[in-house]
Amino acid sequence: MLKDIYLVLGGEDTIMRPRTSKLIEVLKFRQQFNSDETKVIVSGKALFNRNAFGSEARDMKNYLVKENIPSDMIIVEDKGMDFVGCLLFSFYKINYLILKEQGDTVLPEIFPEITIHLIVEKFYMGRSKEIFKRIFKTLISLNPNVKFDFIESENGEEIPFLSNIKKNRLVKKCLKNPLLIPKDDRVSRELLLLMLVLLDINTFNLRTPKDFKRYLSLLPEYREIIMGKFSYDKAQAWYMLAINAFKNN
Repeated sequence: MLKDIYLVLGGEDTIMRPRTSKLIEVLKFRQQFNSDETKVIVSGKALFNRNAFGSEARDMKNYLVKENIPSDMIIVEDKGMDFVGCLLFSFYKINYLILKEQGDTVLPEIFPEITIHLIVEKFYMGRSKEIFKRIFKTLISLNPNVKFDFIESENGEEIPFLSNIKKNRLVKKCLKNPLLIPKDDRVSRELLLLMLVLLDINTFNLRTPKDFKRYLSLLPEYREIIMGKFSYDKAQAWYMLAINAFKNN
């Protein structure tokens, strides 16, 4: 019976590998190597590059297998090309696993107890958790015995620019002009993007996976994957404006 699902998103430092290393540490400590009881979702194609050869998710799977994590425990999701996309497409993978586990069970009190564990670096966790809950909370209506767990990995690298993002006076300026963040400061740019997603969540009142699908369809890289009418004004989407600025710089 499935008990635990671990979610590891792409975009980690590929030298230090803080997320996958933390996953390995946790699985070994808990001795979770039974593919019937434990699944691992590794998620991510490449940052806004649908034509990239291979994917971050497959690279993570290869790394985990080399570290003796059973291959049949690992599920690859390689449609997501950013943090939100990785969460959203992983949601559908996990939703399928939960429905499959429930089978024909109709009584909520005997639904299986399943914990979904999100692993991200410490400095991403607060904002990541908020976005995760927005997308995944519908699983609780599907199965009230689903629980969420958030596991912090070590920070893979320094944050030279937004080292104290709550007090930094530059944050408001960066929200209006993301290019104030140096091009080589990947971590600060990603932190800023998470902040912008949270602003857009409030602006557009994003509440369900369907809402987030429509939201992502504003980006051209997702339009061939996510079909449907655009429901939001791209000019009001802070995240989309910043993504386009970063892609062009």
